[in-house]
Amino acid sequence: MRKILFILTLLTFGLCAAAFSDVIYLKSGGRVSGEIVNETEEEIKIETTIATITIMKDQIDEIEVEKGDEGAGQAEPEVVKPEIESKDTKELSFAEKIILARAPLKEKIHSLEQELETARASLPKEIEQAKAPLQEKIKSLEGELEKARVSVPKEIEQAKAPLQQEIDLLKKEREDLFAQQEKLSRELEKKTLALAEAYTPAVETPVAEAVEIDTEDAEAYYQQGLIYDKKAQYGQAIFYYTKALEIDPEYTIAYNNRGLAYRCRDQFDRAISNFNKAIEIDPNYAKAYNNRGVAYKSKGLYNQAIFDYTKALEIEPDYVDAYYNRGNAHCSKEQHYQAISDYNKAIEIDPAYVEAYFNKAIACDNVDRPKEALSTYRDFVQYASPDNHKSRIEYAKERIMILGN
Repeated sequence: MRKILFILTLLTFGLCAAAFSDVIYLKSGGRVSGEIVNETEEEIKIETTIATITIMKDQIDEIEVEKGDEGAGQAEPEVVKPEIESKDTKELSFAEKIILARAPLKEKIHSLEQELETARASLPKEIEQAKAPLQEKIKSLEGELEKARVSVPKEIEQAKAPLQQEIDLLKKEREDLFAQQEKLSRELEKKTLALAEAYTPAVETPVAEAVEIDTEDAEAYYQQGLIYDKKAQYGQAIFYYTKALEIDPEYTIAYNNRGLAYRCRDQFDRAISNFNKAIEIDPNYAKAYNNRGVAYKSKGLYNQAIFDYTKALEIEPDYVDAYYNRGNAHCSKEQHYQAISDYNKAIEIDPAYVEAYFNKAIACDNVDRPKEALSTYRDFVQYASPDNHKSRIEYAKERIMILGN
């Protein structure tokens, strides 16, 4: 058995040695069968040789184990490598032949293991070196992106600032223009009425006679108050409404009209007090709620005004003036969308409600709805009277030209 194993080992050793010599020959640039071996074939042979070396190493280990088992107790003499190399091959013992064959194989295995370890060590470094410039590029791009995110809103704000200033300036000029127009209208109305009074009797004859005949007739005093009211002589109107209320303390319409006279004199607290009395007597008096709302708005109490307009609309759902006035209160609070809704309702009830068209167009301008504003300005110009709305017509035409382009 030992002889058979020995012969098989020698045969394996011879084959491996031949393969190893071919590898060495190829490495040194030699030829096989008269042809130049290309790089691919060389790689295949190297891989085959490594596999063969591994098999041979395992066989040598098995032989050493078996030999150790059979010759237990016999000390293997220590052989020095130079002495083994100097001997003739025929003179070598089995153990010496194994040592002589194993030495170059072990050296080759050790060399290959070192190369493998070197490759394993260098690979992460190469990966890190390749990653470094990519990481720098990513950081650079992220920095540029962040700068863009910060700078774009600033540029937008910088571009918006002068436009917003111009818009605010135009709004202020428009408000000043309207205020001046209202002031001039009031002054003109006062002068007109003053001239009318100079050529009109202070009291209409039929009512004056009624007052003279029956001093207990509240209706006669009330009618006298209406005459002065229409002439904007509010002091005299208040006097006669008061006389009527002295006769009939439950005369709700007299309280309402006296409140209107006080409001026209900018005596808003007294006006509100009279409207309160009218509502106390008749809780369903829609006009008193509407008129009190106007007084509250004149004092800048917009929420109270909106409440009263809404109450009036609950009593009279088609109360067109209440919709219009509530729209004005919403505009004063810059609630332009709610205002537009109220103006639309007023126009739906009264398609010729000129003031509702104009104020709706202004509200549409404020919320940047140019098409709707343009259409509403055109409607206003169609219905407005040049005698009563001259300056507003001119403004509306200017807006039509701007919005139409």
